[in-house]
Amino acid sequence: MKVTSATTMKAIEVHHFVDLWGQAQKTPETSISIELISMNDNATKPASLKKKQLLVKVLACSISPGDVITVQGNMLVMHQPFPFVPGMDICGVIVDNNGSTQFQNGNVVVASNGMTPVGGMAEYMIVDETGAVIKPAGASNEEGASSSSAITARNAVMDHVKEGDRVLILGGSGGVGTAAIQIAKHHAKASLVVASSTQSDLCKELGADQVINYQSEDWWAIKEFQEDKFDVLIDTVGGG
Repeated sequence: MKVTSATTMKAIEVHHFVDLWGQAQKTPETSISIELISMNDNATKPASLKKKQLLVKVLACSISPGDVITVQGNMLVMHQPFPFVPGMDICGVIVDNNGSTQFQNGNVVVASNGMTPVGGMAEYMIVDETGAVIKPAGASNEEGASSSSAITARNAVMDHVKEGDRVLILGGSGGVGTAAIQIAKHHAKASLVVASSTQSDLCKELGADQVINYQSEDWWAIKEFQEDKFDVLIDTVGGG
């Protein structure tokens, strides 16, 4: 692969928060015509790497609810200075491993920027080693970019769930939840996997032993779970 020494790259840039309909959020500045999102052919290419960071040439970038929230400006902790490059979940090839002992230049990885949800919709992106894994050979670049939720699920389950544990997964039918059910049941060997979701059939098909419809039941009020408590609770919803 040819690695360019250019200092610029192509990138999509957000200049103002937008709503669900692609319109500017109401602020004094939006009373005049402004550019909301644009393609910049001369964006600055990332160059300065900190310890345990990788420079990745982006092959594919997926869109998640977190990206939508970021572009809408609906979560204060995710606010970014304008203009910013959206996109947190990518598949790409490492062009500078920065002395990593875990990854080599040329490795194709699936990576996510997590709570710094920017950078993916560009030719190059900096990612932390801890947010990257080698893409399986059988998965396409697009599938890889769309599967970073599984990294979150893997870390949550395999770092905390032991064989025989009773596990509750809040938000069982979401991206992280669907992966967490499968990993908890089939890899961590949990004795009981309970999911909260309105999609009971899906969760059970993935391996959940029981599914709580959160619209009609509060999991903490169910007598069975008051008497025999869970060993691990994985909250993919936030405040669930």
